[in-house]
Amino acid sequence: MYIPDMSEKEKFIYYFEMTNKLYRSMVYGLFLYPLFVAVAESFQWDIFHYLNFETIKNMGVTFIVLSIVFFPLSYMTEPYFVRGCRDVEALGKKLMYASIANMALSETITLFGLIVYITTADLKFFYLFFIFSFIHLISIRPSRKKWQSRLDKISK
Repeated sequence: MYIPDMSEKEKFIYYFEMTNKLYRSMVYGLFLYPLFVAVAESFQWDIFHYLNFETIKNMGVTFIVLSIVFFPLSYMTEPYFVRGCRDVEALGKKLMYASIANMALSETITLFGLIVYITTADLKFFYLFFIFSFIHLISIRPSRKKWQSRLDKISK
């Protein structure tokens, strides 16, 4: 079976579609964390490793500061990913990599919440980080308009 080569525009669209598929998977995958917490609470698994108050306080403040810093960081990293792109295919690939990095930042925020939950057994902090992560993931959604504007910039 002969499969013709894709043009640069088709490859760019392919990268955009793959990024959107990955984004949808990440949104659904993000809800595995609350599912894990609900199962741990329901079946009373003994997963908690309590630490002293000062350690928890310092760790919590650090995680909250990092979570807040991830919001502007995710908007600042994209120009560094796409710098130096001369062709359409490379731009699509680098925009996909930038989106993956931003989604990883969002996933890390939820992981911070899970760590705080395991060390304190306090649900409110887990859900605080989960909401931060969900808002972050919603705000970095790959949009056709943004990708098109990047494409227009290198086409000039």
